[in-house]
Amino acid sequence: MKSDWFYKLPPILFGLLGLSFGAGCFLVESYSPKGITHMLYWTVFFTIQTATGVILGLLFKRIYFAAYTDALTGLWNYRYFYKTLLGQLATPASSFCLVMLDIDNFKQINDSKGHPTGDMVLRELSAILRSNCRNTDTVTRLSGDEFALILPNTPLKKALTVAERIRHETATQLAPYQATISVGITSSWPGATGDRLISVADQALYKAKVDKNQVVHYSTAEI
Repeated sequence: MKSDWFYKLPPILFGLLGLSFGAGCFLVESYSPKGITHMLYWTVFFTIQTATGVILGLLFKRIYFAAYTDALTGLWNYRYFYKTLLGQLATPASSFCLVMLDIDNFKQINDSKGHPTGDMVLRELSAILRSNCRNTDTVTRLSGDEFALILPNTPLKKALTVAERIRHETATQLAPYQATISVGITSSWPGATGDRLISVADQALYKAKVDKNQVVHYSTAEI
């Protein structure tokens, strides 16, 4: 695959750059005259080295975000979501809420209004999610019209308030598309695993989708 070269070439290119820089330093130190010219040569090399470091940093940043973000919405993807979820569970005394949601009758929106409109709905919902979450929250597009939020240090009552506000704003702002969302919530508990949390939140979401456009909470004791 062409994309494989994107990951294979940088180590080779960076290695060649390092070799060239090392050879250049050796030649400059060995053959350049001492004095102002010598200092000028070293200034040029240090400038190149600094610029290379900045470029490499930007490149790795781009690779990182390409691996962990959703191209359509700019939200985090499932890989980042699951990594963050496990990180929350590994934090001692960590307490958080997991919110799962999806768009009601999204297939009908795609079928009746077209996929470009469906994409617009996804982007607008993503903007609503961002505006109602903190910088410390994790806002994710899992796949299709399914989204998830990880709300650290958030009691259940607060999570329910946030979810209800998101539900209301979605129904209001996306009314021209007849788009609403169903939401399932669970809160973490001692000994919880990532898969179990997802399962409980999913079952709350399935319950919410029975009547649609509502928020449902499940605890592990209710499953």
